[in-house]
Amino acid sequence: MTSIEKYTMLHQRRILGALCIALVPSVLLFGLFGLKTNPTNWYHSISSSFYSNANICMIGLIFATSIFFFSYKGYDWKDRFLSIVQAITVLGVIVFPNYNYTKPDTTGIFCLESHLSHKLHCITAGTFFIVIAFNLLFLFTKTGKEPTKKKKIRNIIYKICGILILVAAISMGVMSTSYVKQYLPVNFPVGMICEFIMFTSFGFAYLVKSEAINKFNDENPDVKVVTKTEYIEKEVEKIVEVPVPVEPPVVDDPNKENEPEVVDQPTEEVPEDIPESVIGFFQKIGINIDNALSKWFKKKK
Repeated sequence: MTSIEKYTMLHQRRILGALCIALVPSVLLFGLFGLKTNPTNWYHSISSSFYSNANICMIGLIFATSIFFFSYKGYDWKDRFLSIVQAITVLGVIVFPNYNYTKPDTTGIFCLESHLSHKLHCITAGTFFIVIAFNLLFLFTKTGKEPTKKKKIRNIIYKICGILILVAAISMGVMSTSYVKQYLPVNFPVGMICEFIMFTSFGFAYLVKSEAINKFNDENPDVKVVTKTEYIEKEVEKIVEVPVPVEPPVVDDPNKENEPEVVDQPTEEVPEDIPESVIGFFQKIGINIDNALSKWFKKKK
């Protein structure tokens, strides 16, 4: 993997982490602008906000998350496969909306029967969170060599986040049943709380994996922060100088007869060629002097 590909992958992870962490707060914030027109249960879950004033924000963030999952390459085919599954399942959350009393018959862009759309919605959302938990627990914790101290800390973070996602997903399923609902306060936002835990855990794990938090990054002694002046000096040193040809040393041949040494005769120094610009300069001076003398002699005559 080239440095450009690694930088792109880290950048995608940071965006995914930021999008997931911002999803629940953004939906709640935008939903507040439509309190008079929103359904009474719009804040019960992110899925319920599909029918509220926050639907544009909810659809936009989830769609952007799906696009980044589709474009995420990863380290190997396992990362690539899981990212495609996550992209399809998270896209299914908005393609197949959940059931809501405001749309009792048909819903979604395909105008499916509401109960059928609700079932597909639960399947895609559940698959999405299960795949995310699997990714954090088994892929993020992999290492090809002896893990460093910081890597062990990161693995603990990935495991905690993965377990939180599984616990929150199971809790949301259990507390959504009619048997448990009767013991909960009216309009208690079970789904929104559990989804906040899941998306925040997922986003935080991705930020750690993307090296966005320096506290959990490995210390690399080879990496040194250099100033602009030092960088320029190093770049100048990289310039390849033209090597000067060196004559090989003369090795005396023992079989060669002794020859009289040739004494270098003094030679006359040959003057170097005068640049044409200099010659032209003096020619002009000579011409001017000649013209001046000619005029002076004419006046004398």
